[in-house]
Amino acid sequence: MRYVVGLLAAGCLCFSGLAAAPAPLAQATPPADDAIVEAPAKPTSKSKPASAPTSHVATPPMWRIADDDTEIILLGTFHILPPDVEWRSPELGKAIDAAEEIWFEAEVDTPAAQAETVRVLKSEGFLKNGVRLSNLLEAEDAAKLEQIAESLNVPASAIDGMRPWQAFLILSVELIKSKGFDPSAGLENRLLGEGRARGRDFVFLETVRQQLGFFTQLAPEIERSLLTLTVRDWEKQIDELDKLFAAWKAGDADAIDALMNETMRKEAPAVYEVLVVKRNKAWTERIKAALESPGRKLIAVGAAHLVGADGVPAMLEAQGIAAPRYGVAANDNEESDLGAKGKPEKKKKNAQPAPEPAPLEEVMEPS
Repeated sequence: MRYVVGLLAAGCLCFSGLAAAPAPLAQATPPADDAIVEAPAKPTSKSKPASAPTSHVATPPMWRIADDDTEIILLGTFHILPPDVEWRSPELGKAIDAAEEIWFEAEVDTPAAQAETVRVLKSEGFLKNGVRLSNLLEAEDAAKLEQIAESLNVPASAIDGMRPWQAFLILSVELIKSKGFDPSAGLENRLLGEGRARGRDFVFLETVRQQLGFFTQLAPEIERSLLTLTVRDWEKQIDELDKLFAAWKAGDADAIDALMNETMRKEAPAVYEVLVVKRNKAWTERIKAALESPGRKLIAVGAAHLVGADGVPAMLEAQGIAAPRYGVAANDNEESDLGAKGKPEKKKKNAQPAPEPAPLEEVMEPS
């Protein structure tokens, strides 16, 4: 299974927030607030991150939705990037310049968001009553998990106190960082900084708490399988990361769907339903409502939310709303229906309040 690369491109944006926040790797039980520190790397040759993939100007996948006074560009993002990647293609640059409003999955880069991330990790990310993670896994899986942790310079004793979902996220983050990707270099982080500097309005589709809740509320057997299947397929996770990154840079929507969503659909349909499908349905309703509000908007979400039959563009198309690719050869001569300055030609009624995300009780642990 390719859960690591899948979450990197299309899971929750909190994935990058987790990478940037202080992670409780050094503790096997929840520490005090002032004791949360990153575990120091062991002084071995493995401590040096591998070089990130060589970069050229990326052409991230984009789609366009428009009516007579509203234009929405959907941007498929990679949540964590190499620090030197050039992601601002000419088409994306135009969309950023024109956008009056920028939408994101969640606001993860503020001190408050990072504090909330740490709070959830401490309160809901550890096993209770002396239970150890190694006791929940088969002996072979537990042994390999320990080897993986040591290869990433993560104390195995810390991992052994974590719930499976947190162990999965921590190891995933450390793997990606070891490959030379930088949590602070994600496309959303850069867009947030640029948007603030330009005084843009922001909309956030979810909260950090909601995103982490997709993991904290997983039923125990699903949560455990998320980790064990990842451990068993660990070598493929490493191999597939470069392939997925190359597909994203090329704007290859079909390859992104095949590399990331297909395996999850087949081997973990419940996880796929929670992390991708139900969120896409909720976001589709938000985007439909946004068409009722004039102006130009840029919506930046993980790339896998936009590709394939369950992607947001496909869901919009199924409801009669055209959502063609944007910035690719087939649409190079497509002009905006708005004026040169992006001002609406007529007023429409205000957008209705966005509906709450769809309930997830089918695969969640009952409260």
